[in-house]
Amino acid sequence: AAGILCLVAFVSARTGTYSGLYWLHFGERPENFFPAAMLLLLAPLWVRHERYAGFSAIYLVFGLLTLFLPTLVLANWGRASHLDIDPKMIEGIYQLFGFAGSAAAIWFGMRRVWPEVVNTGMVFFVIFLYTKFFDWWWDVMPKYLFFLVVGLTAILFLMVMRRLRRVAAHADREGAVS
Repeated sequence: AAGILCLVAFVSARTGTYSGLYWLHFGERPENFFPAAMLLLLAPLWVRHERYAGFSAIYLVFGLLTLFLPTLVLANWGRASHLDIDPKMIEGIYQLFGFAGSAAAIWFGMRRVWPEVVNTGMVFFVIFLYTKFFDWWWDVMPKYLFFLVVGLTAILFLMVMRRLRRVAAHADREGAVS
């Protein structure tokens, strides 16, 4: 994991220098982390770890973290972007990307039976959803009502995920029987 973090820092610093930043300032532009995220997400396709079966999951989880953390920053702070458009537009684009990307990670992880990818996607989907709840309702709702909505949403999300897990387990049993 430490080596992966060093690789992420190196690739992000190189990306920052290619865009004209001094290498120590690579963290000022979160988009510098996206090439490293793509490398980590594609690493299990290139590198086989027969001796350490769980190592490809580490690549995937760190790739998703390297993808979604900068997306979360840019979804709430559009001025940090390299793009030369309105910061509110940048925030909206990255919010949509965050929701779609985390939902895609959940779907893809369920299709491939990668629980680490499913869990990471769910965590970021919930984080993106709760930040939107905060943006929409924190100033207009009484705080007790806001937290009631957040709590009810959490319960609903748990019920949906339990149902999806039950459906997936049933499909696995059906596949084992055939």
